[in-house]
Amino acid sequence: MLRESYVMFSCGHRDYIRYTDRSDMLIKMHKAKKSGICSKCRRTEFYTNSEEIEVSYSDFKKYFEHHRGVEKGIYNRKTNKIKLRVIRPLLENYNARKEEAYIDAEYNGRDKNGNDSIVVFLKGNSYPIKDQLKSLGFRWVNKRWQRVVIVFPDYSGEQPILTYKENTELVQVIEELEKLGCISYMTSLKLP
Repeated sequence: MLRESYVMFSCGHRDYIRYTDRSDMLIKMHKAKKSGICSKCRRTEFYTNSEEIEVSYSDFKKYFEHHRGVEKGIYNRKTNKIKLRVIRPLLENYNARKEEAYIDAEYNGRDKNGNDSIVVFLKGNSYPIKDQLKSLGFRWVNKRWQRVVIVFPDYSGEQPILTYKENTELVQVIEELEKLGCISYMTSLKLP
């Protein structure tokens, strides 16, 4: 059972601590007096070191939902966006990740000649490199930049695998994308 006690914090204000037994109370009282700050000062510190942003609800679920240093605000159903107050380090990490483009691929089937093909595509922010993608043969299809590549899987084992030696076109495409700053993130590729 949790109990409460009103104690003095290192910031000079009094506030409540919660404890379970006498030894827990003494530990928490000592910590509060030595280096703890009251809830009002903690809130002021949070507002000083955070910024208010508005993000899509999917970004909230993906990047912020179960993190400390995030305060949820109002959700707008019309725009599907939510207001948040986020500490700066978490916000900087989010902005950096939103600027990255990730390379992924998925099996595309066999063409009319019986060759296996995969679709190499980009996820994330590929807008800044769209002109370079066009010059590499990528096309905008299904709301993503993608390119079909013929591959030659090794079917000798239990599961087919792609080797670097046999699939020079695929390796070349990935290397070109990495030169543009894309990050290889092949999670969708499953061969038949």
